[in-house]
Amino acid sequence: MRFVDKTEHEMRMKIVRAANKLMERGTLNEISTAAICKEAGISRPTFYRYFADKFEIPQWHFELIASTYLYEIGRTLSWYEANYRNSLEVQKMRNFYIPAFKTEGFQSLVEHQRRRREEVPVETLTEYRGVKVDEELLFQIRSHITAETDAVSKWVLSGMPYDAARLAELIEGIIPRRLYELLNQPHPSRMTSSFEL
Repeated sequence: MRFVDKTEHEMRMKIVRAANKLMERGTLNEISTAAICKEAGISRPTFYRYFADKFEIPQWHFELIASTYLYEIGRTLSWYEANYRNSLEVQKMRNFYIPAFKTEGFQSLVEHQRRRREEVPVETLTEYRGVKVDEELLFQIRSHITAETDAVSKWVLSGMPYDAARLAELIEGIIPRRLYELLNQPHPSRMTSSFEL
């Protein structure tokens, strides 16, 4: 995720909050960009300065959370810590994420996250751990990302029936052994992430 300055972050969060309020009554497919702009008190050109379309709103917000937690697996956080903290942030905005996860197709949050999640463990393994990602390890990464994304999606769409700690425990149980062992400990040279959501 690229660096975002404070003013840009605040404007994006204003748009997220407007979408969040509107999504209490429907999914992104049912809400217009014009309605989001009206709720946020901004013009359409201002909206498009920050987001390419309305589907990018939850993608950006989830990416913000993931870059703080999920993408830190094997860098500054263990599997459990990253999944727990990430799920806790999603749970805090349940009224935003439940409808966001209902969006289908290429623009959906689930498909966006599935594509993005594969890149990060490969980067962590090669650049931070000095591990060559062979065919077996790449297969494990892809399989895990598919299972994890599906599990989180089902958890969200079923109304988040158990807390973030339990979800993190369950996810930890489906991580392939070799992948788990390679990334479960934070890298000794990294300090804890400090970006505030």
